[in-house]
Amino acid sequence: MTRRFATYAPGAALLACVVLLTAGASGQTPAAAVPKWKGPNGPIDLKLQDPVLVGALDLHAHLDPDMSGGGQVPRAMDAVDMARMAKARGMRGFAYKTHMDVSSAASAYLARKAVPGVEVFGRFALNLTTGGLNPAAVMQFTSIKGGWGRIVEMPTRDARVPQNDGRPWVTPWAALFPGLPRSVPTARDGELLPEARAIIALVATIKTTDSNGTVVLATGHATPEEHVLLAREGRRLGVPVLLTHPGDNVTDAQYRDVKALGAFVEVNADFYQERDDPEEKIAFAVKQIQRLGAESIVMGTDCGQHDNPLPADCLALAARALRARGVTDRQLDLMVKENPARLLGLPPPASSRATASR
Repeated sequence: MTRRFATYAPGAALLACVVLLTAGASGQTPAAAVPKWKGPNGPIDLKLQDPVLVGALDLHAHLDPDMSGGGQVPRAMDAVDMARMAKARGMRGFAYKTHMDVSSAASAYLARKAVPGVEVFGRFALNLTTGGLNPAAVMQFTSIKGGWGRIVEMPTRDARVPQNDGRPWVTPWAALFPGLPRSVPTARDGELLPEARAIIALVATIKTTDSNGTVVLATGHATPEEHVLLAREGRRLGVPVLLTHPGDNVTDAQYRDVKALGAFVEVNADFYQERDDPEEKIAFAVKQIQRLGAESIVMGTDCGQHDNPLPADCLALAARALRARGVTDRQLDLMVKENPARLLGLPPPASSRATASR
């Protein structure tokens, strides 16, 4: 019997994204042009330059080698090509996220070797293919040579949330292999499961092999309640926490709670993803900046797939769109350069130190 995975196939229409070609460094006086970011075989490199890229750390890039992930969208470039792009645009580095395995830590080691000077990190999620809430997978990820596996994420593709149920192109593993669970839960009846607590306790004790790095907990495709529970437990155990792109279903009170707990909130720059409304995404990003303050936000791209601009272009386009809506360069530097470095326990980027001294 042939087993088929459901896949996402973009429509024929090509989404146009606004590029502010004549904007100055502040982006306040734009003139609009609308080149298409996608060619017949995936996104094209727009080769955009922008001050936001210099020293940037993108902590949410989807790259090959990888399976097509929670959205079943193929990747447009691999980790080495991304490292070359990052170096050419002046980026400090990026974290490469895999939904299905721990290989991003190994790929980070190889990408660093292939492109010296770019800081590449791994990020992986605790889905069924890594054994669910599996401490052995966490140990393996953080012990791979180099110690560049730095972000451990709670379930994404296999999380028990409405976000996943609303994705008809994602085939649950249980539908393919009867007997497997449909999802990997992290909480029940308002409490974290013991297995989830054990993962956070383990993360709190780990320093990565070779690099002696701190490990970050990302909350995954969590419910609003789970985001808060994970942030609270992370705070209790001294684990840095990143809320994975939470949405408007999280209440203002819950956002206040996670901010008070010292967690960072991820806001992604994938405004021009083919199946989404750019204006809606931009408006939500602005709302998050106003609600939380840039000091509590990490902006990654969530790009690298076939239905998004390439990550460096994605970040440049997002910065220009946000500047046009009143977001300052200082706020962008916090979200894209300083906060990601702080989350990972790295020194602040030189460009931000220079900006702060002026």
